[in-house]
Amino acid sequence: MPDTTIPLTDKARERDVDGISPIAILFRLASHKFGVHGSMPNSNAQRRRLTVALIVRDDLELVRVTLASVAEIADEILIVDTAAVPQPAAHFGVNCPPLRVLHHPWQEDFSQARNRALDDVSGDWILWLDTGETLDSSDAASTGPLRRFVDQQATTDCAYMMLVQTPPAPGALGGEQIARLRLIPALPHLRFEGAVRETLWPAVRQLGLRVEGIPWRIARGAHEHDGPRKVARARRDLQLAQRVIDTCGSSADQLNCLGNALSILQDPRRAANCYSAAVAASESASTEKLEAYYGLLTALDSLPELRDRQLTVAAEALQCFPTDIQLLCAMGGYLQRRGRLDLALRSYQTAFEYGCVNPCVWHLQEVHEVAAVCCSLSLQMQNQEGQAHDVLQRALKQSPASARVRRHLLDLAIKQADEKGAIEQGLLLSAEPTQRMGMIQAIRGACLAAQQQWTAAKALLQDAYREGCRDAICMKWLAATWVALGDRSQARRILSEWGEQVTYRGEVSAYLRLLLDGNASSSQLPAPSSVTHPRQATRHSRAGSQAAPGLPHVLSHAQGVASLATSSVTVQD
Repeated sequence: MPDTTIPLTDKARERDVDGISPIAILFRLASHKFGVHGSMPNSNAQRRRLTVALIVRDDLELVRVTLASVAEIADEILIVDTAAVPQPAAHFGVNCPPLRVLHHPWQEDFSQARNRALDDVSGDWILWLDTGETLDSSDAASTGPLRRFVDQQATTDCAYMMLVQTPPAPGALGGEQIARLRLIPALPHLRFEGAVRETLWPAVRQLGLRVEGIPWRIARGAHEHDGPRKVARARRDLQLAQRVIDTCGSSADQLNCLGNALSILQDPRRAANCYSAAVAASESASTEKLEAYYGLLTALDSLPELRDRQLTVAAEALQCFPTDIQLLCAMGGYLQRRGRLDLALRSYQTAFEYGCVNPCVWHLQEVHEVAAVCCSLSLQMQNQEGQAHDVLQRALKQSPASARVRRHLLDLAIKQADEKGAIEQGLLLSAEPTQRMGMIQAIRGACLAAQQQWTAAKALLQDAYREGCRDAICMKWLAATWVALGDRSQARRILSEWGEQVTYRGEVSAYLRLLLDGNASSSQLPAPSSVTHPRQATRHSRAGSQAAPGLPHVLSHAQGVASLATSSVTVQD
């Protein structure tokens, strides 16, 4: 199964002509996974000055979080304060390394603010961060790997991309990530362009710099999903992008910016129009076109009367991006919704076998694991459980630490009444030794419940629950057992407790709807699964001006449709 940082577009490959190698970018971005950090270090290299630069306006506490994370690695921290009233350096709470604050009142132009920093930087290298972003403490140590890379390996004929990662939003399928130019040499003509969605790429190309990826991650916190913050930034971006379009004319990038802002502001119809215009305005197989397709599919999902267009749009998008893993999974979900399980399976299989991502567009961090799960569930729907098991085993071989894939192997073993195999997977998921006995009891009970041996299952599941097991296996199957035995109040209590302890409540809500339908004398109970249920798109706000169009909710939909149709047991009331 390919790594999540395999290139996907012909447009990306064309950049080799300009001296920008996507293969190098992707190798380095992937190398962290395998412990590779490029060429051997030069032990005679002198320490280079590293400036950490960021532009700020408010959010003083988030600024302090960012500064604290880079205090060891930086030789200088340079803040461009765009607030109307300047703030003294002491307000930012960092004394070492030297902190300089440049006051530059906001001029409705992100490039102008960032270039103000470039005018005054004293370091040899610049690491750009946005407010609230952090580096891992081990990466940002004064003698850590990133510091050593800057001193011993970075070359001034190259700009470096890093993965920027966000945590899962409430109700999200998973965290997302994107590759961005963040570590750059301090060269006089390396300047940002664009009032909104500011970029270094034109200058990088003009200077003939190579571009490579490096494996250290930049993390964004939960503040990314704060509703008022997202709305405020969407309004700002909407205004800036419209001003650029009015002054310079429409471009795919600015239309995508408008579409993203309108989606956050809950205007999906206008967003869809902007994304459609961006598709038409963008070059074939370009990153902008892929982003526009993602955004259009997302917007259409919020317009029930237009959802039938999604299949056509996805097919059109796949003509440009035939191996894009997120588009393939989305197509599988749309086909599944129309009852074309055979074609849905082909789409999921293609995603699993050949799917790849464009690292320069927002995508799920575990997108290949999601594709594997979708493929496995689709195979189960067509009674090909052996092949479904093989897909998950192959996925686990590629991503041994994937709890998502391992949990689906556990679910499949329970469905097949493979108690030994289920316990083996369950114990690998249960990190705490004190929880092992409860997990074993829960799995044994779940295997009995899968065979409709409800009374015996209840005894084991209740024992596990009393021993403190609150794993999803215990909670889901115990709720299912209570429904089967006719006690919906107990099932509701268990599901309510389960919902309180998880970040994502989609599956809990699905069970509440499916298990607790008091109007039915009997119901088909989907075998409990760790797969999520369809949700609305979650969009990110940015400390800078770049937000994620994303397509994770479509992948969630694909998983949700598959999981709720995989295998069922009849509950007798």
